[in-house]
Amino acid sequence: MRSFTLSLVSGSSFGAVAKPYDMWEVMYEIWLIISVIIYAVVAIPALYFMIRYRYKEGEREVGDQEHEGHWGLEALWTIVPLIIVLYLATHGFALYTQMRTPPENAMELKVTAFSWGWMFQYPNGKTVVASAIRDTEDNKCKPKECYRVDGAL
Repeated sequence: MRSFTLSLVSGSSFGAVAKPYDMWEVMYEIWLIISVIIYAVVAIPALYFMIRYRYKEGEREVGDQEHEGHWGLEALWTIVPLIIVLYLATHGFALYTQMRTPPENAMELKVTAFSWGWMFQYPNGKTVVASAIRDTEDNKCKPKECYRVDGAL
């Protein structure tokens, strides 16, 4: 959804940088849809009840004390959120385990982070240092080119 919105704004579309991006995009959309539905289910009736049952001169200020609760409603607003939370938790955990499991042919690197950069050590012994460079007057860079690689594979 974000990539769709960004493609409309920028005038072009871009693909996923990595496989987990697509999965996280779906998870984001699920959270967004559920959040909007919950907001509508809560906000619309709340606005209605605020207008419908607002204070009027001459009415009792204390609510109806004869009714204590409704078992069915209480069960409903306990079970439905429980189902939603369990669904989101299991979906998130499945996504997490899928993301944490490396592919069969994955290359293992040793990565060391330091201020403004990273050092990658490959299995063949080569070392690559990638550092972020600052945009100064004498060193102009475009946003996607603001990383420099010192060394080669």
